[in-house]
Amino acid sequence: MLITRLVAHLQQPPSNPGWALHLDKARVMTPFALKKAKDYAYDHLSKPLTLKDWAEEIGLSSFYFMRSFRVTTGLSPHQYLIDQRIQLARHLLEAGWAASSVAAHLCFSSPSHFSVIFKQRTGLSPAAWKDAHLTRNSAIFRSVKAFDAQNFYRPNRVS
Repeated sequence: MLITRLVAHLQQPPSNPGWALHLDKARVMTPFALKKAKDYAYDHLSKPLTLKDWAEEIGLSSFYFMRSFRVTTGLSPHQYLIDQRIQLARHLLEAGWAASSVAAHLCFSSPSHFSVIFKQRTGLSPAAWKDAHLTRNSAIFRSVKAFDAQNFYRPNRVS
């Protein structure tokens, strides 16, 4: 952003040197509007959400909402929504949901799209995250795994 302002500043005649400082100004959202925006996003994590609907809920145009949300939170509305969906996905995976069910529930276009986004945000695939976190952190999950290990039929194969 600084480079863009510098290039724009250098291309302008010297009669108005301060004009480039106002290129990307957007107002910060009020705490009430930000809370309302976050609440609306939370209520729509498992439903499709358009920028237009989200902005109308706050009473702003789509463009102005997008810019002011980014200035206030440091994230675009889409990035914020994806982050929130990934947080909920972690809880659903902990509760034992399958990755494909989580993807469908959280409105990802496909299970593979969900897996790619999940891995980008957490560093692990949904299955690897579930194994890494649940096996260590959940007594219930450990007891279920132990039960499955004792009661799962495995044919003895001689190779």
